[in-house]
Amino acid sequence: MKVLVTGATGFIGRYLLEDRIKNNYEVRVLTRQTSYKNKDIDIFLGDITKKETIADAFQGIDLVFHNAAYAMDWGDKSEMYKANVEGTLNVANICREKKVLRLIFTSSAGVYGFPNSNAEIDEDYEKKPFNYYHKTKLESEYVLQKYSDLNVSIIRPCLVLGAGGNAVKILLKRI
Repeated sequence: MKVLVTGATGFIGRYLLEDRIKNNYEVRVLTRQTSYKNKDIDIFLGDITKKETIADAFQGIDLVFHNAAYAMDWGDKSEMYKANVEGTLNVANICREKKVLRLIFTSSAGVYGFPNSNAEIDEDYEKKPFNYYHKTKLESEYVLQKYSDLNVSIIRPCLVLGAGGNAVKILLKRI
């Protein structure tokens, strides 16, 4: 299977990429980082906010892991919207055009906000995004749900911790 990973230089993307390579997938990366090097994969340079720069990366791809995002709890709202919502729209449109078999989108459990309850949270739980980043993730989900002709899976990971992650550094610093 031939897979494309957007956001492969980010925290989740790095681990996902490593796992796909280890499990003998044919892997391609879409990145903005001209300095990124990896002899085990095909690297395409492009920016998801500029559709014309990324279309070639999707050629012949079976599965797209879409992790690329402006992933900050604060920042320029217009840039965050452009990357997270408009970038996801570009990815979805190209997946449709190139007849990609499946698109897996990394959203965030932050779309639920911080419920003041011990109730179990499932996909139908009320959405109350905590900040603008979470709002753009939820809006990106809504964008993808309109593509009835695409096989889309949306994943909402909770706080992701692990070696090299910023969340670990922040937690350890506060402890």
